[in-house]
Amino acid sequence: QNAELLQFKLRAQKRLYASHIISELDFMQTQAEQKSNRLALADAQRNVDIVESLERKLNQQRDAALKLSTDAVDAMASQVAGLTLRAPHEGLVYQVTDGLTVGSNVQSGQEVAKLVVGDGLIAEMQVDAAQAASIEPGMKAKLTIASESVRGQVIQVAPRAIQDRVEIRIRLDRKVDGNFRAGDPVTGEILTGAMGDRVYVHAPPGIEPNTTSNVFVQKDSDPTYLVRRKVLFGNKVGTQLIVKDGLTPGEQVVMSDLSTYKDERRLKVSQ
Repeated sequence: QNAELLQFKLRAQKRLYASHIISELDFMQTQAEQKSNRLALADAQRNVDIVESLERKLNQQRDAALKLSTDAVDAMASQVAGLTLRAPHEGLVYQVTDGLTVGSNVQSGQEVAKLVVGDGLIAEMQVDAAQAASIEPGMKAKLTIASESVRGQVIQVAPRAIQDRVEIRIRLDRKVDGNFRAGDPVTGEILTGAMGDRVYVHAPPGIEPNTTSNVFVQKDSDPTYLVRRKVLFGNKVGTQLIVKDGLTPGEQVVMSDLSTYKDERRLKVSQ
């Protein structure tokens, strides 16, 4: 602002001097003041430039120090990571090298454990041959391994039984968190189907699933008599036959083989 005032004063005095209203001395004094002001402004600008240069240098030094600190931290983290044992794949450890305990020294490249990946875990179950007849690949399973519950899916049913037992292979779900080892005992159940409420009976001798057969039913009005009745049976579930028609809940059915009396309509029960 002072520089602008001096500039205005110099232009005014220049006109006054040209008109011989002010002396040459006054005009020269004003010129000297303006020159002095210009020099002061130039010095101030140089000081500002010096301060800004110093600030830039300080910022550069701080950035360099921060980078050195970051590099040092990264180097330490890399060293720590290098001390951690890592498997090449996610999976479950099923065998640890003999003699290894907490605090043991290991060398680079030394085998310390064996594992199986989650995609390859398979459980094998031995199932009664009669029950295995209703099991098919793709059925869901719920297993217990090492006291932990695991879900899976049947992938294979052995084509024949050995000593009345059939081997069922079940692939465990990929997301398994249990600490399992090869040879752990397996128990569980396989969902062979879902049914609503049904009437069923223990499969009588000689009667096949999905057939219509005659059975003897105890007569309600006189329990000492058995009456022959035609019954429509459905699928077999375990040792039970589903009753589709011909029997009602609570009726008593003779389970022994009465094929000798297949032509009789009524039998009397004797003590």
